[in-house]
Amino acid sequence: MIFYSEKPIISKEHDLLGRAKVASYLAKEIEHYKNKDSLTIGIVGKWGSGKTSFINMVLENFKENDKYIVIKFNPWNISSRKQLISDFFLQLSNNIKKENKSDKIIGTIGKSLGTLSKFFKPLGLIPPLSLLVWGVI
Repeated sequence: MIFYSEKPIISKEHDLLGRAKVASYLAKEIEHYKNKDSLTIGIVGKWGSGKTSFINMVLENFKENDKYIVIKFNPWNISSRKQLISDFFLQLSNNIKKENKSDKIIGTIGKSLGTLSKFFKPLGLIPPLSLLVWGVI
């Protein structure tokens, strides 16, 4: 008998279900998306069906390219809806500053986003659902 963990995989090399090719294809489609409008992609499935593993494999393609900053934001970890927008901008700010320490402009943007997160915190503003995603910028 063989037992497998329910923990999501983080790399294509651990893909036992053959989803890595589809994940790579989706990553290429995202990369080649040239429309100025935003792009929303839904990964739908039952609990435990491998959605997080699939997302991890898609995002792995972007981590290999210095052109992108991959930021994971998980709203499930937030206890209060009032914290949501503040935590989103704080996460965005921290990741941008961490990834681009040498770039003054990006560093300034990251710092500004951190300040923006503090501004929204007391207001309790709720972002539109389109912000509640894992994203590639």
